[in-house]
Order: sequence, then C-alpha cells, then structure tokens
Amino acid sequence: IADGLGLDTAEGALVASVTEGDPADGAIEPGDIILAFDGRRITDARALSRAVADTRVGATVPVEIWRKGRRQTVQVTIAQLDESRELAARTVDEPKTGETLGMQLSTLTPELRQKFALEEDVEGVVVLAVDPNSSAAEQQIQPGDLITEVSQDPVATPEDLARQVSAVQESGRRSVVLTVMRGGELRFVAVRVENG
Repeated sequence: IADGLGLDTAEGALVASVTEGDPADGAIEPGDIILAFDGRRITDARALSRAVADTRVGATVPVEIWRKGRRQTVQVTIAQLDESRELAARTVDEPKTGETLGMQLSTLTPELRQKFALEEDVEGVVVLAVDPNSSAAEQQIQPGDLITEVSQDPVATPEDLARQVSAVQESGRRSVVLTVMRGGELRFVAVRVENG
C-alpha cells in the first residue's frame, strides 16, 4: 500500500473512513495517512490512538498527513465523538460494465445493491467476477466487493477505474491501491499492475 501511494516507508496510520460531523470531518479524508499528530511521529494506528487519548478535549493540534502524493499539515480540534449521521442516498440508474485488472465490473444499480446487500449511502464500482489467475484474486477481491476509490480518487464507473489504473501504469508504479468495501467495512488493497 505504501508503494502504491508513493510513500518511501510503510508507516503511519491509514484512515479508512471519516464520519460526517465528527471532529476530523473536513480536515481528514479517507485514504489519508497520518504521519504525525501534534508533533508526535505516528508509526501505526495504535500510536495515533495513544496520541489522541493524551490530548485534551478542545485543543487544536497540527496533524501531518500524506494525501495524493504529498505531505500536508491540517489543524484538527479534539472533541467528543458524536453519533454517525446518515449520508444522502444516490443510485446509478443505467448500468455500465467493463473489465480491469482481471475483474468484471459494473456501476451500481438497485438490483446489485439488493443482491450484494450494499447500503444505499455507498457509491462505487461493483465487482461481478474475478479471474482466479489475476493479481486481484491474489488479494482476495471477490464478487460483491465495492471499489469506492482508486489511488484515493473516487470512482463511479468501470471507465473511471480503468482510467485511474492506466494512469498508475504510465507513472511506472508497481501497484495500485484500491479502496474496497465488503460487509460495510472499508479496506485498502494494493493490486499489482503490469507496466509496459
């Protein structure tokens, strides 16, 4: 994943999701890697949890992140967490299909949402089938998985996904990072790409 995101070292805390209305909302985005919190180096998620726990509620602290290939510093105010808020539901009416990285893909439809038990507030590209000999299969991607982002950019159609993968190939990177939702949980998967 570090290679796919352009990081030299595999450390930091990778953000899987940010709840709307929570303290980090607006400053931190899914896919960000938190490298430092209030001047403290963050090596993993556990280190981040300790750093946040040591910070008083109401304090505003600098957070160093890695986002889309570069370091940035954002300010985050520590607060008590509120309950999650529902996001507006959207559906894609006309399905589009395609194949990339050995995966058969489709835009979301109400039928696919129902078939794979996908929530109404999620968007992305649905995996319909996976070539067992593909690098996607090596990473245990399976039918019903929802790919929401490629290299931290949202995707809504198979064409979006193919375009992002092509950009990664042209950059010479060995892998592409897919944000994959399964069972309501997000995970980040680094899938090998063929260059040249």
